[in-house]
Amino acid sequence: MTIARHSAMNRGCARLLITGGVGFLGTNLIMEISKSYRAGDIVCLDSLESATANLPCLLGKAELIISPICEIGSYSHFIGPETIVIHLAASGGVVDSVKDPISNFKSNVQSTLNILEVMKSKGATKVIFASTGGALMGDSSPPVSEASLPRPISPYGASKLSCEAYLNAYCASYGFKAIMLRFGNVYGMHSAHKKGVINTWLREVTRNKEITIYGDGSETRDFINARDIVQGITQSLCLIEELQCGVSEVFHLANGEGVELGRLADLLFSSMSKKPSIQYAGNRIGEVRYNFADYSKAQKILGFKPVVALGDGIRELVRWSMIHDPFCN
Repeated sequence: MTIARHSAMNRGCARLLITGGVGFLGTNLIMEISKSYRAGDIVCLDSLESATANLPCLLGKAELIISPICEIGSYSHFIGPETIVIHLAASGGVVDSVKDPISNFKSNVQSTLNILEVMKSKGATKVIFASTGGALMGDSSPPVSEASLPRPISPYGASKLSCEAYLNAYCASYGFKAIMLRFGNVYGMHSAHKKGVINTWLREVTRNKEITIYGDGSETRDFINARDIVQGITQSLCLIEELQCGVSEVFHLANGEGVELGRLADLLFSSMSKKPSIQYAGNRIGEVRYNFADYSKAQKILGFKPVVALGDGIRELVRWSMIHDPFCN
């Protein structure tokens, strides 16, 4: 892996430019697609503000540009007409977005607009965007689908909906091709920096602390393993080549099952052979109570079908975390 810090480099344009590539999903994605792409065809753009532990996993698999998206001079020369941008970089916390919506807007909406403008100036038109399901849909009755009316109840959900709107606008105005993938609650390996519910509980149980459930335990989420999300992204790489200019598509990538948080806790406790106490607290502002998604459109058009069962995925994550998550060892 070559690391470049804001330096102009006389290289050809990237086949794939992946923003947030050192993050949780980016690392899983690069490790998989590097089996099919040469390292010189993959550029990983990351500010390294939230994740550095994954760097060793990417050695020899991609070229890394350390830069925020706003500093376009550090990466614009890697983008050409045939480049596909996989835009994963984002500030992903609902709770943090409620605390600081302006920062969330800049990290998500402004950065997306920045990279779309760079693409436009370089003649690049193909973009795959990491969106969200539950946060964007808000309290819509599950199962949600591409036909459901988005009603975000958090600044994070609103920021992702805004990004989708800009992508649609760039398709209509400038002939872009866009695929927007609305993820369920993603978990899996290479997530030592994540703050999601599974990672948080795992660390608390490891340290023999009680866990907190915000609600009464009946709240549901649609949990999907990172390996299944990577499957959906790679399938999208095939589809985006076939799309006509000016066309955008939206897909929900999920398991199609609403898992109660109480059941999730039981699965985690069983995998760790521990039974900590549970503290129940009030529902948090901005978080949906019940959510799961219908992924039938993705199955029909992309060939997407999740294969990692939740119990298996949690056991795999527990084993990985005991070795690689510094908060668990």
